[in-house]
Amino acid sequence: MRDYHAKQQYRHVYDMGNEFILFHKEGIPAKGLQNRFHPYSRLIFSGNSSLPVTVGGDNEFTLPPKTVLFLSPYMLYSILPRREKTDSLLLNLCSFGLNVTASPFWENVRGLLESGKSGLHYPEDKSDFIYQVYDEIENGFDLKNLSKIIELLDHMTACMPQNSIVDKLCDIHQNNLHFCQTANEYIYSHLNCKGMVSEIAKQSHMSVSSFHQKFRQHFKESFHSYLLKQKIHLACNLLSTTSMTVAEIAEELNFNSPSHFTVIFKQHRQTTPGAYRTQAMRLKN
Repeated sequence: MRDYHAKQQYRHVYDMGNEFILFHKEGIPAKGLQNRFHPYSRLIFSGNSSLPVTVGGDNEFTLPPKTVLFLSPYMLYSILPRREKTDSLLLNLCSFGLNVTASPFWENVRGLLESGKSGLHYPEDKSDFIYQVYDEIENGFDLKNLSKIIELLDHMTACMPQNSIVDKLCDIHQNNLHFCQTANEYIYSHLNCKGMVSEIAKQSHMSVSSFHQKFRQHFKESFHSYLLKQKIHLACNLLSTTSMTVAEIAEELNFNSPSHFTVIFKQHRQTTPGAYRTQAMRLKN
């Protein structure tokens, strides 16, 4: 297994706060293979030997050698730690934005995400190309790697398996998937809105207090904490890619004031917005 974190260039899938923007290629360490939700689509590669996995909480499945498992966001999974690391590719398709993902051109990918809620197993004859593209992808956010991701999605939608790993998810798990997906998509598309939590709770058909409790259960942190992380993540992108002032970004993201924004930003990034922008510009040049 290669160390995909070693010696990466600055044009990299992470921002300086260590959260990837669109995709991330990694080796999952054995110690991190507990049963859990994940907020991104994930491809798991069995490699040259079979790989036992559990999908949806209690559905056991063994990936044959040289095959691929695709899981949609929030699909509960675990891998039996029979090896040091397992190759994986994470895709944060929300980063494309609703203007793209809601368009007719994205219909096949939406179908892939829907089918991936039950786990899609790509057999060896359909996985050869996936392995090839995976080997060509580098953890650098540029047009070359972006085109590889699009090429990968196109192949996966064109030869999507007819049968899923999980024949039928139980109603409880389906509800959990729907809750996580609704909450995350709403947050991504309403980062500059106020009164968000009451609206998401309404869409999820639960009280605000019940929503907070369930959100913490699945996201492993409070709604407020998760929301601030996403706002700071967007702020980093705006500081790196636009000429918006700190005051304009604070207003855009509904912080109380520029000084409040600076305090929160420093708590998350251990630097000020101005210093972050200076460092980002220096790295680009």
